[in-house]
Amino acid sequence: MIRRLGLELPWIIARREILDTLRDWRQVVPMALLAVGFPLLMDYSAKQALDFVGRYGGEVMGERFVPFLLLIVGFFPVSASLYTALSAFAGEKESKSLEPLLATPLADWQLYVGKFVGTMVPPLIAAYLAMTVYTVGLTVLADWHIPTSLLVLVVVLATVQAAVMVAVAVVISSQTTSVRAASMLASFIILPVGALIMAESFVIISATPEWLWGFVVGLLLVAAIFIRMGIHMFDREELLIRDIDRLDLKKGWRIFWARFRARAPGRLGWWGFTLRRVLEWRLPLVLLLGVWLCALAVGYQQAARFAFPPEMLANMPLIASQNIDLLRQGTAEDPRIAGALSGLILFHNLRAILIQAVVGVFSFGVVAVMVYMLPWGLVGYLAGQFALSGVSPLSVAPFIVPHGLIELPALLLVSTAIFHWGATTIALPPGRGLAEVWLEAAADFARVLLGLTLPLLVVAALVETLVTPAVIAWFFG
Repeated sequence: MIRRLGLELPWIIARREILDTLRDWRQVVPMALLAVGFPLLMDYSAKQALDFVGRYGGEVMGERFVPFLLLIVGFFPVSASLYTALSAFAGEKESKSLEPLLATPLADWQLYVGKFVGTMVPPLIAAYLAMTVYTVGLTVLADWHIPTSLLVLVVVLATVQAAVMVAVAVVISSQTTSVRAASMLASFIILPVGALIMAESFVIISATPEWLWGFVVGLLLVAAIFIRMGIHMFDREELLIRDIDRLDLKKGWRIFWARFRARAPGRLGWWGFTLRRVLEWRLPLVLLLGVWLCALAVGYQQAARFAFPPEMLANMPLIASQNIDLLRQGTAEDPRIAGALSGLILFHNLRAILIQAVVGVFSFGVVAVMVYMLPWGLVGYLAGQFALSGVSPLSVAPFIVPHGLIELPALLLVSTAIFHWGATTIALPPGRGLAEVWLEAAADFARVLLGLTLPLLVVAALVETLVTPAVIAWFFG
């Protein structure tokens, strides 16, 4: 089977990695403790928890707590894969065994796949053993059987989590020159995965484990992205030449500034280059427009599921008109209120954009799209609440349309720039380095933010303060 798929040579590298791991007692002993000792401890904890909650009629919480421990038992051995994966290339270079490895006739992708498989297999076997020990021990000690569907789900989840962690760690190892530097960068793996485990535990405890299949699909996509990135970025010549990781801030600033001040030929100059970059993002722009429509539809659909209290629904138009009247009276009596409110709205929008940029860059643009969907999902949700109160859902339009006609293009442009910035690491242009492409995308984001989005948001904030209340008052009489 391996020979038929053309993986015979990568398997030689993988087998070498597995044997090296099994020969090192410093790796085998902790892995064995996590695979056998830790699950038995969790069995005892689960037994005590079930007995404790059973005395007070809390069997439901106990039944939700036990599967959560299964998730933890499967995760701890997988976390051991970080050490071997981080030392996959950096460790080889420190031990002076990298040169003979790179001199082999294997292609770059074969070397990468071999390292990936070799560092993933031992911790994954330990995770499977740990979950088996925990499941059997739970049956013997507490006479409690985990549902087969949930057991399969957690096994699949542990597998894809291991694939993601190893894929990221191997990328880091191939781009650093020492195990110490790679270990410092491991926080970029541990922190997101820790947050992911917390989210998964919440799903299990809330008795909706079927949602975990969504996590599985998302993690598979992330693993595929990092594997593709690692193969694309792997360069054996660069591994041999690089002696120390240098942070060249001057060179980075020159790349950023050259892109930021680039001008197009003709009268438009700086603005022309910015608009040309925006036009090159036609596909992301269309995708984000589709996401905008989906957010409105999802928000409207969720209104019936999470409806306002009946007394609030009955008085929604009245409450809205009263609040708008108070706002109009305040701005009429003191114009400074309008200026302060406009500034507050602008500050809120800019803060949301900066948060969107940070989370978007570290999630390949995915979370940036989710943040972009949030306010429009709320708009659809409010439209659904108006429909439930007996008023046309279009009654939400006066609250949104006057300033939304300006705000929507502004947020669409900057969200597209953030998405492009985050997605640059997935598909690098041939012959271009990651740092160079990443800094140029950052400069494109700064151009769009300062040159297009910021002026539009200033106008939108003024319209939202001065024009929108008047339109709402006129609409509701």
